[in-house]
Amino acid sequence: MGGIVFENDLDPAYPTRPNPEANGIFLDYVNHANLLYGGGVVASNSVPTTFDPIYLIQARPTVSYNVIQHSADAAMSADPNSFQESHFESNDSTTGLYTADYDRIGPSLNANLLLNNTINGMLVRIRTAAGEPIDTLTTSAQLKRSGHLLRGPEEP
Repeated sequence: MGGIVFENDLDPAYPTRPNPEANGIFLDYVNHANLLYGGGVVASNSVPTTFDPIYLIQARPTVSYNVIQHSADAAMSADPNSFQESHFESNDSTTGLYTADYDRIGPSLNANLLLNNTINGMLVRIRTAAGEPIDTLTTSAQLKRSGHLLRGPEEP
């Protein structure tokens, strides 16, 4: 099982590689997908780890027009830093990139149909493993409705 993992990390072998998000360019997305029976425990680096069908790690992708059904846990989940807020307002003449004045708050969620999942929505994950520090919010962030999470009819 498992899911689609979006993680905002760059390859450390290329430290000079530009981060497109720093310039207001958000390239990661999944749309018009039909995700059935996703999520669950998967071995990641030989460690059993629970993933959701859409799983965000400090990432702000666009998730639009998907159908997510019969998931083992939440339809989507994100760590607190995935809800970072940014304001882009300048022309960077050194790179030739131009970003219009706009804000980006967390992932862009639009018109997703969530049916018969354990949680029909977005779960904000906070690690609470014994002996480890709790995940904390390390950036300016907020929860904002940026689209629609459409729910199907609730079962009786």
